[in-house]
Amino acid sequence: MPLLKDGVASLIFPSLLGYGCYALFKDFKVVNDRDLVCSGILIIWLLLVHLFRFGGDRSRLKGSQGQHLADLENKHLSNAWWIPYYLPVAGVIGLLLPWISIWMDDSKVRARVLGSHLFLTMLQIIVEVLGEQLMVAWPVQVLNPICFNAFRLISLSEWSYTILLSAQAASFTDFDKGVALANFVLWVNNLMGFLLPWLLTDYLHPKYQPEMGPEELRKEARALEELAALIEQKQAMLSMSKRKNE
Repeated sequence: MPLLKDGVASLIFPSLLGYGCYALFKDFKVVNDRDLVCSGILIIWLLLVHLFRFGGDRSRLKGSQGQHLADLENKHLSNAWWIPYYLPVAGVIGLLLPWISIWMDDSKVRARVLGSHLFLTMLQIIVEVLGEQLMVAWPVQVLNPICFNAFRLISLSEWSYTILLSAQAASFTDFDKGVALANFVLWVNNLMGFLLPWLLTDYLHPKYQPEMGPEELRKEARALEELAALIEQKQAMLSMSKRKNE
C-alpha cells in the first residue's frame, strides 16, 4: 500500500532512502550481488507488467479499483484498532532500529549482517512511493510489496540466523537480537498475515477485478456494465420527456 501522500514528503522521503541505499552499497559494501541483481530484475519485471499487461494505463487507479480500495479499507481495515499504528511501528522496527544497530559499535560488522535486508526494505519503499506518484497500475502496486516482501525473507532469515542462532550470536548485544527478532516477526506477519490473506485475496475478488477472474465472470461483468449504462440512458431520456411535458 502507498506509504506517503504528501507531495513534498513523497519526494524528500525516497531521496533519503536512496541515500541510505547508496551508503549501504558504496560505503559499507554490504549489498551482495544476489540481492542487487534480483531486486533490479524485479523492478524491471514490475515495469514490464505495467507497460505490457496493463498498457501503461494510469487510469487504472480510478474507477472500480479505487472503489475496491475504498471498500477494502472501510470493511476490513478502518475498524481495526491497530491500523493507525501499523505503518509508524513498521517504520521504526524496519528502518530506524536497524540503522541504530549499525551505528552502535563496529558498524561494518553489523552492516554486513543486516545491511542487505535493510537495502531491500528501503528500495521497496522507494518503488512504492514512486509507483504512487507516477500512477502505476494498481495491480502492479499490489504486486510490489508482495514480491519484495517475499524476496526479502531470504536475507531476513540469514540476518536472524546469524544474530540469534549461529556461532557468532554471542558477539552481538541483546539490542541486536531484539531488532533481528522484531523484524523477523514484523515482515513474516506482514506477508503471511496481511498482504496475502487480506490485500491480495480481496483484490482478486471478481466483484472488483473482473478482468482477473474466469472468462464467464468477465462477460457477466461487461453485461452488467452495459445494462447499467442503458438504464442510466433511459432514465435521462425519461427525465427529458417529463420536462418537455411540463
